Amino acid sequence: MEQLLRAELRTSTLRAFGSPGAGGISEGRAYDTDAGPVFVKVNHRAQARQMFEGEAASLEALRSTGTVRAPRPIKVIDLPGGGAAFAMEHLKMRSLSSQASKLGDQVAELHLYNQKLRDKLREEESTVGRRAEGAVSQHAAKFGFHTMTCCGFIPQVNEWLDDWPTFFTRHRLQAQLDLIEKDYADREARELWSRLQAFLHCLPPEGPQSARVRPAAAALPALQLPKPLEPLRAAVPGRVSENHAQSSQVALPAHHTTRGGHARGRDRD
Repeated sequence: MEQLLRAELRTSTLRAFGSPGAGGISEGRAYDTDAGPVFVKVNHRAQARQMFEGEAASLEALRSTGTVRAPRPIKVIDLPGGGAAFAMEHLKMRSLSSQASKLGDQVAELHLYNQKLRDKLREEESTVGRRAEGAVSQHAAKFGFHTMTCCGFIPQVNEWLDDWPTFFTRHRLQAQLDLIEKDYADREARELWSRLQAFLHCLPPEGPQSARVRPAAAALPALQLPKPLEPLRAAVPGRVSENHAQSSQVALPAHHTTRGGHARGRDRD
């Protein structure tokens, strides 16, 4: 492994430090290299490259917003015996309880990032002689992501769709029910899912409305952390978890209520 990493990372220095770690999916180890410290996740299953490539794309998307601190992806490496390794920037984490409020603010900014791009685009388009070229290239008007990601080893299709009920029903709920059907042939689950689908298809594109809750504003695509605060729970500037939890993308609605989620497409070990 070390010989492979030296060659792929083009480093003569490769010195492990800290304790090796393992989650429910992958193993990880930190190394000093010629270019600085890196963190390497290793998984020997056949789906590892697909999983890590989705994670790398997700981290790049998070980093592009400039709102939360995320490790820089370096390289996905095929292993000779099967599986893959994922090298990324290593960022240390120290006690962050005093930074919780700041992290919360940054996650909120992450959730609003795509909406602000849209607002900027509209503002600049309304101004004669001005073009919002940067906003055009980054703003997402649909729900999804440009590549497949994974929930653990389960592939998640992120085909771009116009509204969140269709995306969430088709690519998240239906996908899980298909797995249940394949593994367990659960008749009760099939019946309950059929009943639930009838309700979901009645939802307006802007999200569910209820007389008991504050009406939701129009749902907008937005980047979202998978399991809130887990993947980047140390993601204040200069501080990221030493075991660099995986960050995949998921598409969910963006409501202006505390119950709303934001996503354009992300998961973790």
